[in-house]
Amino acid sequence: MEFASVYHKTSEQMSYALDENQLVVNIKTGYDVKKIFIHYGDPFDAGILGGNEKWTGKREEIVYKKRLSHQIWWTTTLLPVYKRCKYYFELHTEKEVWYYFEDGFLTEDQLKMDGRMLQCFVVPWMNPADINRTPSWVNDTIWYQIFPDRFCNGTPEKTEKTFCRGEIRAG
Repeated sequence: MEFASVYHKTSEQMSYALDENQLVVNIKTGYDVKKIFIHYGDPFDAGILGGNEKWTGKREEIVYKKRLSHQIWWTTTLLPVYKRCKYYFELHTEKEVWYYFEDGFLTEDQLKMDGRMLQCFVVPWMNPADINRTPSWVNDTIWYQIFPDRFCNGTPEKTEKTFCRGEIRAG
């Protein structure tokens, strides 16, 4: 597997709250990855006092993907019941299966080792203050981009004469 082409982190465009109930999770991989599953659930499903319970999460295939020139962008939307989420990825190539955690990749044997601590990706809480709320008037707005450096910039060959009338002089 092309390990260097796999990328995910729990911030910015890779993992974010779409609204109060939905968590969007994205991961980028190389074209050698043919199928991805996400194992997710509440971080406290296995208890909160560090007992012998093992957290497993719900397993779901990520089916939506966008093919970029050198990578595939996989995306899914989760519905965390308590607005917090713990997850890891199961990556399938044609010949092998790898499990992707915050601290790297594991084989299935390594995943099942007794006493192995799994460093899952964690979204501690979907804070309502972090949700991007676009005002309704934005959809009816016409936006203009103005580039002042392209007009009357002191370089005649780069200046737009039609917009910089002060530079045009009569004969």
